[in-house]
Amino acid sequence: MTDETVDLTVTLTCAQVESIEAKVSKQGCTLDEFVSDAIERVLREERWQATFKYGHALAKKHGITREDVPRLIEEFRAENPELYR
Repeated sequence: MTDETVDLTVTLTCAQVESIEAKVSKQGCTLDEFVSDAIERVLREERWQATFKYGHALAKKHGITREDVPRLIEEFRAENPELYR
């Protein structure tokens, strides 16, 4: 991933533009910053949901329940103290 930018054109309703402009004004950021941050939040949420789905499937496959998680974390930390210095 690079920091290179690309200009895009999008079509929005007048109501969407008004809402966005109000938020931009309130947050004190530029329109570009606001839109970029909003898109990044959506992409991050999608990545999180994919990770959660993967973890859920893996836990189910290995018979791990929610109640097991604190104990497993404790065991992992005890076995790998160098990671928590």
